[in-house]
Amino acid sequence: MKQNFKSYTVKENKGFRLRIESWDILNPKDLVAIEFVQECLNSDGEVDSSSVYSYNMTRDEIANLCKGLMAV
Repeated sequence: MKQNFKSYTVKENKGFRLRIESWDILNPKDLVAIEFVQECLNSDGEVDSSSVYSYNMTRDEIANLCKGLMAV
């Protein structure tokens, strides 16, 4: 079971969706699992294919990632 699981959609249009999922890692305690889920949607809006990019990061690393994204 994923502890403190969170999921939200960053972007979605007719043929594409980007979601981010995260949850606390139990051991080592200071890490958070974060997944960027890229989905290609067919004409019915169903997932046709997907790619998942997984990272284990500290909260400081996640804050640094957010800071970098905001500077774009």
